[in-house]
Amino acid sequence: MELFPPIPLREWDDTKQTLHRFLQVVGKIRLASSPRRNHWWHVPFHLTGNGVTTRPMGLADGSPVYTVDFDFVDHLLVARTIDGRSAAFTLLGHSVSSFYQETLATLEGWGFTPGSRVPRRSTWPTRNARSWRTPSTRPTTLRR
Repeated sequence: MELFPPIPLREWDDTKQTLHRFLQVVGKIRLASSPRRNHWWHVPFHLTGNGVTTRPMGLADGSPVYTVDFDFVDHLLVARTIDGRSAAFTLLGHSVSSFYQETLATLEGWGFTPGSRVPRRSTWPTRNARSWRTPSTRPTTLRR
């Protein structure tokens, strides 16, 4: 009995690359929205039953406490505040750019200021510089 079916990388590589960039977007928000702790303990994502979460963050950037969760079962990004508000949108069909825009719009709609300390694309390393980018920088969209 096989516990997991085979997952050939070639078939889902574009989705993996897009999801990695989605996680980087939320990771930059987490970096800007969490008080610094030694060994970068304020930055990692944590596993949940449905995906990963930022765990509570905020206050460091003037925002109230909130979380951002990737729900890989229902293919959603879910943001929740400590006072019970929540918002979600689907991960499917988004380019990295549209995901970035919708994530910031969702948080800024609550009056949060995550974008004020999140680097904009123009400040990120260029294609010619050593950077986090992969050799394949074509636009991709997350698909099922």
